[in-house]
Amino acid sequence: MATALTKNKGHHLYYRCPEIDSSKVLAQRPSTPFELADNPNWRVRVLIETLGNAGIVIVPPSQGYQFIQSGLREVLTILPAERALLHKLAKGFNLYKAPVYLPASFPRLPSTSDQPLTDFNQRGDVISLLQNHEWHMVYSTPERTYFRRPGKTDHYTSGNFHHQLRSFWVWSTSTDFRARWPHNPSAVYAFLRCKGDFKQAARELIGLGYGKSYKRT
Repeated sequence: MATALTKNKGHHLYYRCPEIDSSKVLAQRPSTPFELADNPNWRVRVLIETLGNAGIVIVPPSQGYQFIQSGLREVLTILPAERALLHKLAKGFNLYKAPVYLPASFPRLPSTSDQPLTDFNQRGDVISLLQNHEWHMVYSTPERTYFRRPGKTDHYTSGNFHHQLRSFWVWSTSTDFRARWPHNPSAVYAFLRCKGDFKQAARELIGLGYGKSYKRT
């Protein structure tokens, strides 16, 4: 199989297949203490991912990249079943358990602005929140603001915030956020400030003036 060494000492495997879907993360790992000291907001690293439909990959002879087996003229065509087997094997290297996005233990309150999470969804400053956690604002349009993720990346942008929908969409697979999935403002707060703990996020947001304190009667 055509294989290239990347400038970061990783490997790219190239193949053709009759069935290709969207890009996917197959295996991740937690950041090491050394990596967290360098960037505390980058808590998970991608070990293995695919680049599928609409995906872009750098290939030799780009600087820092070189083929170590075969080349682009020898790219194999594999069967969908073989591709599925490769993906299954790759998932076996996963070392990271993703946090739960919607904790079942969170109180089910009426959907009003008295809820701190709902209140933050309606009027929280997501753009400043992202910037305070090292997301770099690249540019803005009347509809969306585009960001580049923290850490080193070859990509110009990593996600965007839709102003009217108030939804943060990330396509980078190298962040704590679920890639290609809409995140409302309270989810952005929970994952940036509370490691995905929505109950903790609600308590903090109440202290910041969002919603009202909830007490059982």
